[in-house]
Amino acid sequence: MGAPYPDPDPSGDWICPCRIDGLHDSEVHEVHGIDGIQALTLAADLLRSLLAREAEERGLTFTWLGEPGLQAADVLH
Repeated sequence: MGAPYPDPDPSGDWICPCRIDGLHDSEVHEVHGIDGIQALTLAADLLRSLLAREAEERGLTFTWLGEPGLQAADVLH
């Protein structure tokens, strides 16, 4: 996950780049938010969703500190 930065488009808000190396899809995603904090938060949500989806496709359960329940959000269709 990169640092959020202002969108170069004058009508844009903020962008936070993120990607996960090692998955079949290691493209850089540019997540937009109205400010840097929202862009960063949405990027973290996207990464969690990508990890959960990858785990599910492999028949695994994605957990945090031994607790299950992180579901793949409907961010990607």
